[in-house]
Amino acid sequence: MFFQKILKICFIVWIVLWAVFFLRENKDGEYRDFFNLFGKSLEDKRAYLLGKDFYNFLNACKENVPSKATYKFAGLGPFAIEEVRGIYYLAPLKAVEENYDYIFVYGSGNFTEEGFDRLFEFNDKAYILKRT
Repeated sequence: MFFQKILKICFIVWIVLWAVFFLRENKDGEYRDFFNLFGKSLEDKRAYLLGKDFYNFLNACKENVPSKATYKFAGLGPFAIEEVRGIYYLAPLKAVEENYDYIFVYGSGNFTEEGFDRLFEFNDKAYILKRT
């Protein structure tokens, strides 16, 4: 009997907490994102979260680079969330800071590094450099 009362109280508290969660103020567009993502395919969700242009660039990187290659990003700026998301999406490619085979340049049309030539150009500000 006592155990059933405890369970009932826990259940009521749980329902109240979920109601507060759903009825609270829209923080940072969370509800907009929820409705935009509802019913979309996995590819559409990834494109929405990464940005369609960046997502298409990452797909081009996957297609044009061998799966065991090492790379680094350039042109994104310091501590860019796009870099972290890109590293996650490009697995099993390995992101490294030194001795990389490729450089994925996104957002900078004039990035060059000695010993690297353009392998693939996605657009003016997004391209892949390969070690020569």
